[in-house]
Amino acid sequence: AILDEELFRAIDHPQRFVFQCDYPHRDYGNTCRHKAWEYATGEMCLYLDDDNWLDGNRVLGDIHGALTSPLFDPPNWAIFPIMRFGHKFFNDPPGLCMTDTMNVVAKREIARWPDMPDYTADGHWVEGLKKYPYRAFPDFRPIGVMQKASEGK
Repeated sequence: AILDEELFRAIDHPQRFVFQCDYPHRDYGNTCRHKAWEYATGEMCLYLDDDNWLDGNRVLGDIHGALTSPLFDPPNWAIFPIMRFGHKFFNDPPGLCMTDTMNVVAKREIARWPDMPDYTADGHWVEGLKKYPYRAFPDFRPIGVMQKASEGK
């Protein structure tokens, strides 16, 4: 796909394709996540909000190792712990108001973000994913950090 240069700009990174949207949609990042999915080429998707970051350089490799372990059938999606406001955040079963965007890693084909302006879009996304089998990793180290909530601002 050709990059929508009116919406995204590419950021140089030696190992990944990184796209940033600087346009203020005022819909909590939902338009950007919905459209960014079109550019995703990997098998799995992990969405990060503007107030999230991954915890460490090897976290993506560690997630991949967990999801491809011979001990588990490859799940359609999975939930992992994160650090939220200084505390481990993990709820199983996941759900609306119980799961942060960053808790979830999902197969690309089911990971399309909903096109809605609502602040609770992440919860609705997770509720939609629940029709597929998932794997929970409660004892995994936190994969990311949310220090404070920006509420999409």
